[in-house]
Amino acid sequence: MHREDAAFLRLVVDQLPFGTVILDRSCKVRLWSQATERLFGWKSSEVLSASLPNIPRDREGERRAFEELVLSGKSLHVNTVRQNKEGSLLEVELTIMPLRDEQDNVTGILGMYGPLGDRFAAINGFLPAKRSETGGTDAFNTLTKREGEIVASLIKGHSTKRIAHDLGITDQVVRNHLHVIYRQLHVPNRDKLVALFHS
Repeated sequence: MHREDAAFLRLVVDQLPFGTVILDRSCKVRLWSQATERLFGWKSSEVLSASLPNIPRDREGERRAFEELVLSGKSLHVNTVRQNKEGSLLEVELTIMPLRDEQDNVTGILGMYGPLGDRFAAINGFLPAKRSETGGTDAFNTLTKREGEIVASLIKGHSTKRIAHDLGITDQVVRNHLHVIYRQLHVPNRDKLVALFHS
């Protein structure tokens, strides 16, 4: 990105009311907005070219799963927990989506944070459609289209290998999706997930 383009992007991003972060493909911070500084306490100069500093130790697995999913081209919108510079935990809404170049290659990650309960009306148009056919439980409305497809296959009794084959993805990607799904729906395993659907 040219220096003038980067400066203009920074100017625009700093006007946004929600915390905005851009990571490169190696998941190093390339942009850390003023709203992100206010939310978490770290200055941009402290985090540029470093890994995200706001990940609690017990959320490292979640971070890796989220980054792998987004770098594979998926978008996520979840409620999760992050920490500020003082070490206090914050419940946040997190939206993550891939950044693409002119050839549609994923070049990085765009992340947007807001305190839990804030409305992301300005960005909802970028989010994937939510599925509702997995049942009447409101919790399932938080799932992405791909996550809904995986849940639907689990409910049919399909194995991880069968789901991967049907969706054209690897077993590991299915497992990464399941890790995110379990955390979002607050269940420990697939049996509890299926029981939640039938509840």
